[in-house]
Amino acid sequence: MNESRVKSRLKKIQISAAGVEGNLLFVGSLLLLTGVLPPEFKSILGIGASLNVLMTIINVLAIKGTDGLNILLLLMGMESMDVDDIKCMTKKKNRRILLTSEGYDGVAKLVVCYMITSLQWLYPIMILLDVIAVIGCFL
Repeated sequence: MNESRVKSRLKKIQISAAGVEGNLLFVGSLLLLTGVLPPEFKSILGIGASLNVLMTIINVLAIKGTDGLNILLLLMGMESMDVDDIKCMTKKKNRRILLTSEGYDGVAKLVVCYMITSLQWLYPIMILLDVIAVIGCFL
């Protein structure tokens, strides 16, 4: 769904969280099937559930292109910002001073900017772990 027509911030958060909820619903259905189906399928369904949990964790992180970043930016009222803008806010001293002069809200935004910037390094590691888990399934 395109959230450009939605005015409410809460509705936009719900739209962004729908992907995460779908992943968790799929994990739950796979785990339920492991209890019903014969033992031959339990390992395959368990691996599928584990991989989907890992993908859900990746999707929740505040990383460029994930739902977690959209949700966090909407919660902080910074939805119009891009990751590059956020990196500029942490690098330039005058922008940091401007944010901290806004009080607690500005300091919270600055902390979120630092968190988002540092999480960008975590994304390739999580993808690598996901690939290793998939390869491990077939060995």
